[in-house]
Amino acid sequence: MPRETIVRDYMMVNEFTGDVVEGHLEKLKERLHNPQLINCIRELMQVKESYIYSVFAAIDENFGGMENFLKTEMGLDGGRLELLRDRYLE
Repeated sequence: MPRETIVRDYMMVNEFTGDVVEGHLEKLKERLHNPQLINCIRELMQVKESYIYSVFAAIDENFGGMENFLKTEMGLDGGRLELLRDRYLE
């Protein structure tokens, strides 16, 4: 799967969770009364492209690519990888 597709899907997290995050932040505003802290928490509850690209870079640098990472670090053999691909990829 192209990384651009992964990034696009990853970034949709903000769209799907935005209302929930803002609801939690509203409750925290009532208790914390600290706008700077609220903004920091908001940052932690959102995804950014730079986050996923950092993950890709670390995996590439340390494991030589996603396939090797999934096999060596996650313990997924070829059969399990194929099963996951069949189940989750279009």
